[in-house]
Amino acid sequence: MINRHSEVFLNAVAQGKASFDEAVAWFWRLPAETQQKANKWLCQAALQAQVAQEDVPLAIQNSGIRPTVSAATALSAGTLKVQIGKLLHMKGKDARHAFRLLLALFAIADERRRRTICKNGCDHWWHNLDPEWERAKTELSRQLH
Repeated sequence: MINRHSEVFLNAVAQGKASFDEAVAWFWRLPAETQQKANKWLCQAALQAQVAQEDVPLAIQNSGIRPTVSAATALSAGTLKVQIGKLLHMKGKDARHAFRLLLALFAIADERRRRTICKNGCDHWWHNLDPEWERAKTELSRQLH
């Protein structure tokens, strides 16, 4: 899987504590094997956050990709849990589109979870990021610059 700093970073992006553009820049710098691991992690995180089929159109819009690219058409073409797995096998530019889409899906599902299930507080480490996020920011800024 990806390292803890990366997990914290992607959660921070989903929560609006870090920018989507920073995440895209981070992803582009990763080797292809690590890109696949990041996409797998996002897929699992989105499913854990209870992503729904109804989230797909907004995720496509929020991701900044065209609805006609392979990742968007794959995700729109059937049962979400089956289709989301297809994104994990994409390579090159398609893997980058899949990343944007998976991150947008995760952000939508996680926001809903924080607003409903976790609205009165929770002990999920990923919803209580602040101490770890400060440490992860330092490490990630070294990687990005």
